[in-house]
Amino acid sequence: MVDIINIIYHPNFEKELRKILKKFSGNKTEILDSLNHNLKILERFGKKAIVEPQFELLKGSSKKIHSLRLIKGTPNLRVLFCFLNNNEVILLAIFYEKGKNDYRSAIKIAEERFRNYYY
Repeated sequence: MVDIINIIYHPNFEKELRKILKKFSGNKTEILDSLNHNLKILERFGKKAIVEPQFELLKGSSKKIHSLRLIKGTPNLRVLFCFLNNNEVILLAIFYEKGKNDYRSAIKIAEERFRNYYY
């Protein structure tokens, strides 16, 4: 049996989420439903959830950052998060991926937030 995982939010994640919801107000319900659904999967299955297609471990990340694709198609929204040692997941960043540079920038932001939050 897997212990229930506690989901915590970096303070800037919440600000970004509000901006995303405002920008994509026509998709607000779909975005929130997808986020809630996938967070429930993480809470229930922890690291075992990563085998699901919407999750991936990002290569080249020094902090073992994972990505969650919220909805297929447009907008292509990603949530970057890390597993912590104490049955917790921290949501570090949410962004609209338009190209590879968006991912690189978001990974740098997530790694910095992890360092500032966890150390």
